[in-house]
Amino acid sequence: MIPRRVLLSCVLLFAPAPFTLNALAQAPNCDTTCTPNMGTPSYAGAVLARIQTPNGRGNGNPTVAVVGGPKIVPMPTNTVVGSQSYNYTVPVLSLPGRNGLDLNLNLYYNSRIWDVDTTGGTITFNADRDNPSYGFRLDFGYIETEWRSGTWILTEADGTKRPLPSLDGSYINFNVANNVLTYKNGTTVSYELFPSQVGLSHPALYRPTKIKDTNGNFISIAYLSGHDQLIQSITDTMGRVITFNYNTTATGLKQLGSITQNAPSDSGGVHTYVTFTWTPANLYATGYSWYGFSGLAVSGAPTNDQTYAITGCTYANGTGYRFTYGDWGIINKIEQLSAGGFTRSYVSYNYPARSQGLLTDAPAYTQQTVSPDGTANNLSTWTYSPVKAGTGVVTSMTVTDPLGNSSVTNLNQSTGLLSSVQLKDSSNTLLRTMNYTWFASNLNSNTLLSGVATVLNDSGQQSSVQYAYDAYSNTTDVYEYDFDASLKRHTVTAFSTANPYLIKGIVNLPTQVLVKDGQGTGNIIARTDLAYDSTPFTSITGASSHDDANYGSGMTTRGNLSSVTRFSNAAAGSGQVIRTLTMIRLAIFGRRNWTAAIKKSSISAAALNTVIRTRLSAGPLAGLNSPPAPPTTLILGLFSPPRTKTARSPNISMTP
Repeated sequence: MIPRRVLLSCVLLFAPAPFTLNALAQAPNCDTTCTPNMGTPSYAGAVLARIQTPNGRGNGNPTVAVVGGPKIVPMPTNTVVGSQSYNYTVPVLSLPGRNGLDLNLNLYYNSRIWDVDTTGGTITFNADRDNPSYGFRLDFGYIETEWRSGTWILTEADGTKRPLPSLDGSYINFNVANNVLTYKNGTTVSYELFPSQVGLSHPALYRPTKIKDTNGNFISIAYLSGHDQLIQSITDTMGRVITFNYNTTATGLKQLGSITQNAPSDSGGVHTYVTFTWTPANLYATGYSWYGFSGLAVSGAPTNDQTYAITGCTYANGTGYRFTYGDWGIINKIEQLSAGGFTRSYVSYNYPARSQGLLTDAPAYTQQTVSPDGTANNLSTWTYSPVKAGTGVVTSMTVTDPLGNSSVTNLNQSTGLLSSVQLKDSSNTLLRTMNYTWFASNLNSNTLLSGVATVLNDSGQQSSVQYAYDAYSNTTDVYEYDFDASLKRHTVTAFSTANPYLIKGIVNLPTQVLVKDGQGTGNIIARTDLAYDSTPFTSITGASSHDDANYGSGMTTRGNLSSVTRFSNAAAGSGQVIRTLTMIRLAIFGRRNWTAAIKKSSISAAALNTVIRTRLSAGPLAGLNSPPAPPTTLILGLFSPPRTKTARSPNISMTP
């Protein structure tokens, strides 16, 4: 997975529509729209279709093929091949937290707002319950269950969707008895029912309320009273409160107005991270036809008078973004603006107009145009050409850059998994082919990447990388073969199977990494041993956003790296060089917070307790080398930082 990040920002919102009751379920409270209606006959099929390849979103699922976007400008955009949609990310704020549990609020947008159920022959608007509205996620996701089939679906902060327990190697599990989700690094997320679901015979929707790491540090999420998904405030591990402020329209619709934090140093004592602007009226005028399909029954589409939308967001320094909408409720142009309101750069997509005719599939684009300077003088266009085996079933996508070079991404028609990528030059000469093989683990039924073979098509030479895994989908073996088919390196990683860690859900701790050469005997040329939780704690209580009751100094099963041992003679296991963490390791902080070594004799426990509590009240430990803020660039998700760098299967994202 990826470093723990919490991501939010600007949103597109639509006005509410009335909801209905029925014997099976009740629609949730209308925060922005009451669709999709959980009582419609097509709803169960629409839920199950959410996790199918044609409706893929986000960047967090390794089984979902993603094609990287243009690199000529800092446009954090890419394309999800199976759903023919684009991802876009806009950073808003970044607050470093204890133990790396940082709070990062970013915009996540994905253009797949129409989900196709090929089995039921329906197309559903906003099946993913985007919050606050279509295409955007401004929250920490949610969990949905379809009780008839027993299916549970996790939607994460960036829109990534996966069934629970996860089957893509991420090893995420949900305990339905206590509504706690556990990631493979031991981070837990507590959920509660949507208020509108309380008391139902078959409640289906759950929202996160607390994110906790293995050292007891946590982030809390509070929601606006009377609403299912609208966040009121977020309290991070340092006790800082981020507030979501809403404006109320004449019809009672809650529109996000700004995101703020109390800050005595700012004028008025409040720092405003971002403000939002809205359409003064409906996005689509009365009587205007903004969507239409043939061969698919439409579900959940709002009426024209319910189409209010956000048109931009502005940072404290006056810079920001502007969003332009076409038909279908989809953003077709995103502009980066200067403080003076001038367009610095933009990216646009040629979604068809409704007037061009009815669609037999979800809306998709065939061209992406980038302006690096905001003018029409230096435009570059990328072309996207899909091949389909039927409605919603993409088997191949060719991406051609402005110079005529192309990459062809091929998907397995029956599984939707990436099967190969071909790279061609502007004369259509095939230069390189990368073939991907997958297998279903007989240990946990996860679909895992087993190998990548790279063929140089001019010479026929082939290199490859092969992978093996343990029962928790950790990569245990990486075999690297050169273009002459000879094995050059074999990396072997052992992971802790100690019962205390497994009980806590911490299943990804490497304990030994061996690097072997390609000789038949597999000579060990490098060895690293890792140990955890061997450094004693000094208990510090009273810190904000910390579970003192369950994470005192006596609770030592945390997965904190405490020593790293390397060997001058790896094969013989001799010549040890041991790096041991000699700092005082406070129970509330865990790993990564301090780089300064503090001798135990240099300060008494009582004095240290006072110093830490005082500094905690003011924010990060400035005097003790608090961790730097992470970059506010494209951040893909939440909750799963690697404990140390180990051999892992590669990112499946491709760059044309």
